[in-house]
Amino acid sequence: MKNKIVILLAFVCGMISFSCETVYLDASPTASIDAGAAYSTTKNAAAAINGIYRSFVVRYLSSQGHSGHPAMMIILDHLGEDMVIGTTAASWHVGETRWTAHRSDVNVLSQFPYEMYYR
Repeated sequence: MKNKIVILLAFVCGMISFSCETVYLDASPTASIDAGAAYSTTKNAAAAINGIYRSFVVRYLSSQGHSGHPAMMIILDHLGEDMVIGTTAASWHVGETRWTAHRSDVNVLSQFPYEMYYR
């Protein structure tokens, strides 16, 4: 039993001493890059354009009803006056159908376009 504790202690000390190298701690941010690096090569520019496109089709606010620009177009159709909706039970956008979502400051409708278009 004493040997197992010594081996475990040696293993933990070894992991602690090797995990703090400065190479691992000097990481550039992966969530954002500067504009010069994004468009320095055609490969980087293509990756930037793909990232912009992805932001228009990814799910926002952990909701399947807020899946990018197509969902925003559906929401705007619900708020328009030329769409006939027979029932509101089979829709993710019940608040928009009832015209109550855009009247509240704390509703998702005020947060969703900002996060998609401007963040």
